[in-house]
Parts: sequence; structure tokens; C-alpha cells
Amino acid sequence: LNEQSTIIQPKPKQYISGESLSYLGKNYKLKVVVDNCDEVRLINGYIIFKLSKKATDQKIKNLLLKWYKNKALEKLTEKTNEYAKTMGLNVNSIFVKDYKARWGSCYPDKRISYNWRIIIAPHHIVDYVVFHELCHILHPNHSPSYWKSVETVCPDFSVHRKWLREHESELINYLII
Repeated sequence: LNEQSTIIQPKPKQYISGESLSYLGKNYKLKVVVDNCDEVRLINGYIIFKLSKKATDQKIKNLLLKWYKNKALEKLTEKTNEYAKTMGLNVNSIFVKDYKARWGSCYPDKRISYNWRIIIAPHHIVDYVVFHELCHILHPNHSPSYWKSVETVCPDFSVHRKWLREHESELINYLII
């Protein structure tokens, strides 16, 4: 609790041009453009908001949330399938959720869910979370043999776990919708 009390909470996003947004550990400048449609795209190092004149603050927030969730599902599905194949595992389905206190979950039927917010973290942290969940297919617990499996596919896992603990509040509170 003492450690968490010293964490500086991020300022609320204003969703204006020039503001910085994170995706896979990199910061991108936001560019707001008035257009006929409402959409978010990552183009040439910018996260571009195309907004109609009638776009409200809540609509902008919901649009960004949808974009992050779609990007998370896309990237996490890609990474999960790639690493599962390498590890000789099968995954039945992959989806994203809005967890407040976890980064992922592996179900007995080989479904894996992820916290969409992990997509804000750097690639190597996302990879660790994917490996962590895939190893639960082999070991549905956090036993010593489970952690040995994690270490086999992700030798620096303890560094990544520490990074997640240190940045958890920052990631969880990144976008308050």
C-alpha cells in the first residue's frame, strides 16, 4: 500500500491533437481530423481520430476503447497462435476482456482471455503474458513445474513480472472511460 500511494496517477486524457497515446510500449501523437465518419487508425506514427462534427467526448472515448480492444484482440491472437504453434499447443479461442486485477486467464477448455490494457505495454511484456497463459494449458496452476515451463519459453520472466507489478496501476488506469 505504501508503494502504491507513491505512484503518480496519469492525467486524464483530453483527446486533442498533439496528445500522446501508448500502444505496444510506444507513444504516438494523436491527430484529430474532422471527417464524415468516426474512426481511429494508426498511420505513419500517428493515432488518427477521424471525427464527425457531432462527436461528443463520450463518443470519442468509446471509439478509442473500441480501437484498443480491436488492436489487442488482433495482436494477442497473432502472438498466441504463433507461440502456441512453437510450443506444440492448441488454443480453442482467444478473446479480450476488461479485467481490473489480472492480465489474462486460461480456461480448462483451452480458451484464453486477456486484459485488453496489456496492449499498452511493450512487446516483451505482452509476450510474457502470452507465454504465461499458454503455460497454463500445460499446468492449470502456479506450481514449481508451471514456473519451470514459463522459464523455458521466457527466461527473463521474473524481470517482466516485476515490470508488470511496477506499472500495473499505470496500465489499469491508462484509459478511464
